[in-house]
Order: sequence, then structure tokens, then C-alpha cells
Amino acid sequence: RFIKCGFLQSGGATNNYTSGIVAQLLQGGQLQKNIHNLKELYGDRMRKVIAYLKENLPQGWTVNQTSGGYFLWVVTNTNVKEFCQALEKENVMVLAGNRATPQTNITEYATANHDHCFRISIAYYSADNLLKACRIICSVAKTITTLQ
Repeated sequence: RFIKCGFLQSGGATNNYTSGIVAQLLQGGQLQKNIHNLKELYGDRMRKVIAYLKENLPQGWTVNQTSGGYFLWVVTNTNVKEFCQALEKENVMVLAGNRATPQTNITEYATANHDHCFRISIAYYSADNLLKACRIICSVAKTITTLQ
């Protein structure tokens, strides 16, 4: 139905249509309301995850406090390669620090000073699921540090 409308047939484009939608969101205040809701939701997730990790990570592992966004970093006292592999076996994925930093060239990831940290995103999963993952992260972290 949209494809056959005169708007597109007369040289218009979906960008104009989308612009109209965005203009309505801005004028009606819905965009600001949605941004406020997302800040509340992400802030709640971030606070819960940081609190759990600070309480349960092994000694020498720290959570970097963020000032916004939906990523947090955990800094360890060891290379996280084996740790990340162990998490994958538990169906928990984090991004190793050397994978979350700028590339040194087109085929090689930067490795300097990032092998001992990893990044967690709080954007996609509920607080409950994030806390389940945090329990596994802390358990695997304690196992890894005990073996070293």
C-alpha cells in the first residue's frame, strides 16, 4: 500500500516520510519521553550489574565506574583470553578488551594494555538475565584465579 502511494511515485522518498515521523516525535515530546525511559532502564541495569560485580568479583578484578552509556569494563590482573573461552562454554559472551579497541591495521586488533580487561553491554538483556550472567562471570573468574 505504501509503495503504491503517490508520495513515492511523484519523486518523493522514504526519507521525507521518515522526517515527518521524527518531526512529530520531536514536536509531541515522545522522543524526550522515550530517551528519559531508556536512561532510567539502562541506569537501573548498570547500577545492578556494577553492584553485583563489585561485591562478587575476585580480588584483583575491578569494575570501572562509567558516567553514561551502556558498556562497562572489568579490569583483571590476568590475560582474559582463557577466561572468555571458559565463559563461552557457559553461554555467556563478553568482549575481550583487545577486541573492543581500535585496530592497529586492517587485519590486526590492538593488543597493547587491553589483554587484561573485558567489556560488558547492558543494552540488550533484562536486569535479571544480566545478573544471571554476572553470577557465571564471577564463578568463572574465581575458578580462573584459583588455578593460577
